Amino acid sequence: MTEPIYLASGDDLTRSQINEASVLIANIRRAQQNHTESLLTLGEMLYLFDRDACWRFVPDPETSGYGFVSFDKWLRSDAELSYSTCRLALQTYSLLIVDAGYDREEISGIAVGKLQEIIPEIKAIFDKGGKGVYDRVDGWIADAHVLSRTDLKKKRVEVKGGKVWQGLLCYGDIPEHLRDRFDADDPIQARFMQLPE
Repeated sequence: MTEPIYLASGDDLTRSQINEASVLIANIRRAQQNHTESLLTLGEMLYLFDRDACWRFVPDPETSGYGFVSFDKWLRSDAELSYSTCRLALQTYSLLIVDAGYDREEISGIAVGKLQEIIPEIKAIFDKGGKGVYDRVDGWIADAHVLSRTDLKKKRVEVKGGKVWQGLLCYGDIPEHLRDRFDADDPIQARFMQLPE
C-alpha cells in the first residue's frame, strides 16, 4: 500500500499518480515539434492529461504543494512548453480527432501552418453548432489539403464577411459588389482598408 500524499485542495494522492503525471509531462515535452504528426501526438497527450485532470498531481512551485487549479494554469506555469503550440495541438486533436472523428492519417497530411489557419474556423463552427456542422468542417479540411496557407487566410477573411482585406494585390481581388468603393486606378488603395460589415 502506498502512502497517500495530500494536495493543497485536500484530495488524496498516491506516488503512482505523481509518477504517471511526471511521465506524461516528460512525454509531452518530447512531443512538442512543428511536425503535424508530432502536433497530433502532443495534442493527444495534452487531451489525456486534461481529461484525467493530471494537472492536479503536478508540483506547483508557487504553493510548494501538489496540484494546480486548472489545466490552463498548469500549462501557463510550465516554462519548457510553448503555450500557443500546446493550445493549437490540444484544439487540433480534440476538435478534429475526438469531436469530428477524423483519422490521424487524414489530418497528418496538413501542414501545421495550415492548421493554424483552419482551427479557429472549425472551433467557431462547433461553437455555433446547427445544421451541417460536419459538412462545413469537411470543407475546411478539404481546402487545407489543396489550398496554400495564403489562400486559406483569404478564405477566412471572406468567411468572416470581408471585415478586413489585407494584402490585396490588385483591384480585381476586391469582390465585385464592393468595387465601386475603391479607385480602380489605385490598386494599393484597398490594402489594409476596413470594409463595412
